[in-house]
Amino acid sequence: MNLAVNARDAMPEGGNLRIGLERIRVQPGGTYPPQPPRSGGEVPPPLPGMKAGEWVQVTVADTGSGIPPDVLPHVFDPFFTTKAPGEGSGLGLAQVHGIVKQHEGEIGVQSQVGQGTTFTIYLPALPVHPAEALTRELPALAKGQGDTILVVEDDAAARKALVDSLELLNYRVLAAANGQEALAALEQPPPDPPAGEGEERGGKVALVLSDVVMPGMGGVTLLQALRQRGLAVKVVLLTGHPLEKKLEELRAQGMIEWLPKPPSLEQLAQVVARVLEER
Repeated sequence: MNLAVNARDAMPEGGNLRIGLERIRVQPGGTYPPQPPRSGGEVPPPLPGMKAGEWVQVTVADTGSGIPPDVLPHVFDPFFTTKAPGEGSGLGLAQVHGIVKQHEGEIGVQSQVGQGTTFTIYLPALPVHPAEALTRELPALAKGQGDTILVVEDDAAARKALVDSLELLNYRVLAAANGQEALAALEQPPPDPPAGEGEERGGKVALVLSDVVMPGMGGVTLLQALRQRGLAVKVVLLTGHPLEKKLEELRAQGMIEWLPKPPSLEQLAQVVARVLEER
């Protein structure tokens, strides 16, 4: 930022600021000042003290007023400035120099009065290794037996993710965007199960999987409404906040289990299978 601000100040009537980035390899046993690059992309050390190896080169160049030759050797000295009082502290380039050195880098400057200035930063490059192919064995997931699950979630993306996950686990899934829609779905006659399935394994909702915080009617209010209506359906709540302090109260109201939001596929499969087995 300091280099860009200095470039702006050096071009009060406008100009070009160019920031460049490339990777260079400094050859071993090089000499300074640098000679023309050798074959293979290697270059002699651009600045004294630079070790052989991979470097990242960052250039910040402007087309401004330039720096006089007698000033150039002092540009990184703390409190040295050619600006008028109140316009500069003389610490900007000293800070740049300090930051580069803290990262084990080097910085150089070239300038010509009336033509512009180029600062070049050299930072030691991290080694780059070819990416290794990652293999992950998926755990065996507890699959369902075609039971119908009602998903209640106001966020459309989260609702679709839950529906897709449960269908992948071999459940039939209905969806609602809030508690009111869930009650309406539960009070309707159950859909006809696919051929070969009985009411318990396809038509009747065996489990409600509901978010806790939703506009209109949230999961806890839905849980209470289900009990008031005498709808004996199992309920698992989804929440982004731990429910440990309310577990006893919620279980007394009919909650069977809860899941963190968003649940992993493994968590979802395990909890749903366990709850449905407790018939």
